Amino acid sequence: MQLRILFLILGIAWKSWAQCPTVKGKTNQNGKLEIRVGSPNAAPINITGVSKDVLKVCKGDKLYTNDVTGGDQTGFWYEYQDATIDFDTNLRAETTTTTHQYNNAGTYGLIMVGSSLQGGHYACQTIQVVDTPKPIFTAKSCSNSTVTLEIPKDEVKNPYDSFIISWGDGSSEILTKDKLPYNKTYKYVSGTPNTVNIKITGVYIGSVCTNTSDPLDININTPATFTPSITQLEVAADKKAVTIQFVGSTAFNQNIFQKEVNGSYHATGLGSGTGGAISLTVNQLDPAKQYCFQVRTEVPTGCGNSGISPEICTVPLAVVPSSQQMDVSWKAYPNASDFESYTVLKDNKEVAVIKDINKLSFTDPDVVCGTSYCYQVVTKVKDVESISDRICKEIDSNDKPEPITDGYATVSAAGTLVDWKIPGGGQSLTDRIRKAEANGAFQNIPTSEVKKPFADAAVEVNRLSYCYQVAYQSTCRTNSDFSASFCTIYASQQGDRIQWTSASPFLDKLTGYRVQVVDAQGNVIQSQNVGLQTSVSVSGLTGSVQSGYQYRIEALSENGNVSISNVILVVESVRIYVPQAFTPNGDTQNEVFLPTMLNVTQMKLVIFDRWGNPIFASEDMNRGWDGNVNGRPAPVGSYSYRVDIRNDAGNSFTKRGTFQLIR
Repeated sequence: MQLRILFLILGIAWKSWAQCPTVKGKTNQNGKLEIRVGSPNAAPINITGVSKDVLKVCKGDKLYTNDVTGGDQTGFWYEYQDATIDFDTNLRAETTTTTHQYNNAGTYGLIMVGSSLQGGHYACQTIQVVDTPKPIFTAKSCSNSTVTLEIPKDEVKNPYDSFIISWGDGSSEILTKDKLPYNKTYKYVSGTPNTVNIKITGVYIGSVCTNTSDPLDININTPATFTPSITQLEVAADKKAVTIQFVGSTAFNQNIFQKEVNGSYHATGLGSGTGGAISLTVNQLDPAKQYCFQVRTEVPTGCGNSGISPEICTVPLAVVPSSQQMDVSWKAYPNASDFESYTVLKDNKEVAVIKDINKLSFTDPDVVCGTSYCYQVVTKVKDVESISDRICKEIDSNDKPEPITDGYATVSAAGTLVDWKIPGGGQSLTDRIRKAEANGAFQNIPTSEVKKPFADAAVEVNRLSYCYQVAYQSTCRTNSDFSASFCTIYASQQGDRIQWTSASPFLDKLTGYRVQVVDAQGNVIQSQNVGLQTSVSVSGLTGSVQSGYQYRIEALSENGNVSISNVILVVESVRIYVPQAFTPNGDTQNEVFLPTMLNVTQMKLVIFDRWGNPIFASEDMNRGWDGNVNGRPAPVGSYSYRVDIRNDAGNSFTKRGTFQLIR
């Protein structure tokens, strides 16, 4: 006979199925199945056909199965959860293994199917796999040697059919699941030790699956009452929560109660276990309301009166900024016969202590724009502190800040450098600069390019002066007016004089100028004060003008600012004297035609006859024309000349004219 086996039909979900499935098709439900739990040597559980009982096994247990029908081609399903089984479907069995470990709690069908001499055979056992968590319970003691024990109803943590309570004095009792939740007060006989060890064992009916709770040591002679003590209350920054610190009973739980001022107390549902110093946070408060709190000891029935702490209340805070001060105010502490003081904290530092319960404000003038200040009020009531929420604000001002009156502009190696000081030594959020070339119109420099001090490379300091105006946005976010103009110094040589621009490079008072001689490396060789004049004769400078040295102007201000000009190479004026006649007659006087020159480094002299023909040339500044042409005396008459010269600065000049040859 061909083996018929069952198939888990796809698409059907019987998640709550808890017994062997309904059989479809023809089969003999006379299979004999032998099951051993936990060990192949355990006492067998024998099943013929479909078992009416439920076999409970522990999660993690291993089952050993055996087909005692005498058949072959036997297959098994260990965790079958469909509602039906169809023997007309010719499919393979799920497994042929004879062992299986159950790792997930639930209810399953353990199915065996196979063939024998009598045809197909089938057997099924409903398996319930159970969790074995440690049972949970609570126990509280009283001073009269009694303990109140409570076992909660909890299908996950207390899933057992019955519970064995061991009271720790040698006695015990059995409690069935239908009695949960269970609450009992147990009195110990005289002579029982002060500390007893209570534990509970959970048991399943028809199963060896059990577990025992962690033992709970209970002092059966604890105080009958305990009054908790609140030490501090602090309001969160958003005013929607408070944190309460208190000292509670070491024997009983504590619960927090709250009310609105002038309202009635109600439980918050927030509590703690036994212990000494405890901190709990109450949430979901209305920021617009003022609250009071108590901590109450939860004492079991028959154990005396509950202890209630003195109340502590919140002190809502308000901080209003103005242009020059912070106004701090708060609500009065309610019903405070034990009131001691309000302490105002600024950035966690004490700034005022107020002992009048009706004085509810403080003005702080010691503030500046751009700085955030944080305030709290600590209310002292006997031995308890109520700390308000923490509010941080910046002052708010529409006052226009003073314009900048201390600044300077100077020529630098990279161009110009502009720097300034904010009035009063304050700070700025942003700075603004506008610039003009010489006497041109002012143009704004993009704010993104402005950084203090400001280096300006878009300049030609050897050609002209640049003027600047500066403004700033204060830390109060208000804008100043632009400052007065201040300009770089542009120096130049005009003939025998050094002159420079007269516009002051300072916003403060200009006290004087100095003319400095510097070498090629910028080292100051010589310096001469010239007061407030803006030009000076080269010949009037101390010492002589020397080739290779450069000059610049240095300005000084009343506030100690310094500005320097561009550097110039100063050269004395070229001087040339050309005679109008000469007499090469052998009397040793005025025998040679040669111009007299000062401040000239190179020369070329050319003499022309009356028809424009060159008759003499010399590049030696000491050699002139002796009046001969080709070794013979030139005729008396008018001649012309051209002299090309170069000065110390490398500048070239040409001079032309006529002269007379007289003998």
